[in-house]
Amino acid sequence: MFRVGPNGTIPYSAPEVTTVSNAHMTISSRKADAWSWGAVLYRMTYNVPPDSNYTVPCYRPPANQHPAAEPYLLDILRHTLLIDPTDRYSAPQLAEHPYTKQH
Repeated sequence: MFRVGPNGTIPYSAPEVTTVSNAHMTISSRKADAWSWGAVLYRMTYNVPPDSNYTVPCYRPPANQHPAAEPYLLDILRHTLLIDPTDRYSAPQLAEHPYTKQH
């Protein structure tokens, strides 16, 4: 399912949602939802949203903070906060991830 047009809150929206294409439209997909889930977890972990400039790698903790100690959480962040939507986890992958099953 795809939606066309501006959607979401910038710090929690995937790059493809906030970036305007040559057609002056944004495209949102289920993979954009995976980014948003990762962005919310990032905020809950580090008390700030991920960098809205999409500095790669986007899952790194903010300056002067250590990575979270929970390895499954770090794995979720590494697989959701990816610039290319085709590289992100899908909803079924997120549902089956050990972090999701634990919490």
